[in-house]
Amino acid sequence: MNTSRAQSPVELQRRFERADRETVWLSPDAFPELPKNLVLELQERGCAIPQSFPAQKPQNVIRGQLGRPGQFDWAVLCSRNRVSSILVFWKGAEKNPAEIAGAGPADEK
Repeated sequence: MNTSRAQSPVELQRRFERADRETVWLSPDAFPELPKNLVLELQERGCAIPQSFPAQKPQNVIRGQLGRPGQFDWAVLCSRNRVSSILVFWKGAEKNPAEIAGAGPADEK
């Protein structure tokens, strides 16, 4: 017998608000692997980096060959005023990062 049921919008909103209250946001300087120029840029932008439940170690910062082979870039999940987006810093440069997929509570319908 299937006991699952659709949740009401009020219940979904309550669950979202609880998850938001329980989210831990770290400062960019909590990531020692992140280059100093990017730490400073993220701090200047007012970024905090949200952590998943339960995070065993700091998450949501990666380094990889995102743009092209042999080019090392950084991607960071940046939250500002409860709106999150992914910032991609090409070649580790703080200038002109790509900003992808901004979303937050205001986007909920």
